Amino acid sequence: MLREILSSRKIINGQSRRWFTNEMFDLFIFFNNENMLVQFQLCYDKQDNEHVISWSERSGYAHNRIDTGRDIPGRAGSPLFVSNGSCDIETLKKAFIESSLNLDNSLFDQIYRKLVGYKHGLEF
Repeated sequence: MLREILSSRKIINGQSRRWFTNEMFDLFIFFNNENMLVQFQLCYDKQDNEHVISWSERSGYAHNRIDTGRDIPGRAGSPLFVSNGSCDIETLKKAFIESSLNLDNSLFDQIYRKLVGYKHGLEF
């Protein structure tokens, strides 16, 4: 189950951020001053080959591999998003549903609708 890291709630550039995590996912959600969803990042396959599907109201959808730099000796710094084509969205949606049973229904619905939109290239 996803659990919220309460100490991570922050306000950055006028947006509030929430972070949920479990062994498979990190979910970062950003809201505007009216508490409306403006961006999310769903990181998945954290243990094996980490990727992220992102959505923002400004730039739409993106899918990237996360390059942690752990494979490069002496490299330090923040993880980088590296362009990485397609995503098995059906498998991702199923895993997200199973992990999200304790999320607030409204929050779950907003993220899930965006995942459905990614598959179809639509905005909901």
